Amino acid sequence: MTVADPFSGTGTKKTVLVPGDVAMNVHLPDLGESFAVRRLSNGEMAGRSERGAVVLAPGDYVLMRNELASDKAVVSMAREANVPPYVAPEIPKGRAAPRLSVALPGQWRAGTDVPVLVESVFADEIWIDAKPADGGETRRFRYDGRTALPAAMFAAGAWDVAFAAKGRCGSVRFPDKGRLRLGLVDCPDDWNYLDAVRAAAAEPEGHAVSRELVADDGGCRAVRVSCDGFGEKEWSVLQFRCSQSDYETFFPSAPTGATVVVRARAVTPSTGSFDLVLVEPDLKSWRYHVPLSAEWRDVRLSASSGIYCGDWPWVPKLLPGVKPDVRRLACMRIEFGTSLYCDPASRKSFEVSSVRVE
Repeated sequence: MTVADPFSGTGTKKTVLVPGDVAMNVHLPDLGESFAVRRLSNGEMAGRSERGAVVLAPGDYVLMRNELASDKAVVSMAREANVPPYVAPEIPKGRAAPRLSVALPGQWRAGTDVPVLVESVFADEIWIDAKPADGGETRRFRYDGRTALPAAMFAAGAWDVAFAAKGRCGSVRFPDKGRLRLGLVDCPDDWNYLDAVRAAAAEPEGHAVSRELVADDGGCRAVRVSCDGFGEKEWSVLQFRCSQSDYETFFPSAPTGATVVVRARAVTPSTGSFDLVLVEPDLKSWRYHVPLSAEWRDVRLSASSGIYCGDWPWVPKLLPGVKPDVRRLACMRIEFGTSLYCDPASRKSFEVSSVRVE
């Protein structure tokens, strides 16, 4: 694959051998983070990018803004004009606004460096503003390019974090509205197994439902699950991985846990409950019925009250004396449907922000 600096203003190239498809992040002025890719040779569609990420085999391509993506003639024009591949006009740094993107985990172990992925262009400096969620004093740090934020920056607890990039032609903030919530946990009982982002992205099984990222009464990320009602014997299931692997690293000797604590609320009056299924790494699965109220509250359930899902074909046979080990979870399932409600045809909606074990 031939590559070059796209803003060098020259056709100077170098050759790099890359086996197979190549995953890359592309950030170009005026192109945007969502764009189409067509083959230069024949104009056929080769893929689309979301948030700048695209996977391509070696070759020559034309990157097109979405509003031009349906016009193959644009590719023909580029081919006939002998446009040099991988070369673009030089854009002076002072004439381009900075761009910024940040990936930060929702929770991590207090006292350890927090991994962070910062991607930016046209930024001369990047600053981090961290504010305790309980209203304490905001702390400001200059980002030095590391792949982790030093543990000394943060004490245990919840932090609201924002990043700002400054360049010669302005500044940009990430996120552009609000802040990222970072929970630093120093006690196993505070670890949240529910990853709201994964829950919102999970594809529903059975009856169609909508999923939306929201916040609970404390500002923590939550998922809202909604549907227009159920017909006869209809159910919907969302299954997604838990925040488990990091937990096992951070708290390897934590006890089994006696209580499951679910923070949730009903959005519509007719949504009185949902079922939560906790799945252990060896697929032992336990069902808990979660009653809801209109206000956010912690629903406390005895871990031993879980009903074993032994009728599922992939669940192993339960041996005598085995009890739920809810400190070791691989995934969870949110289930609700006709048999849970007196009026299943009415709109159903609820929100969940955390699943903890004490």
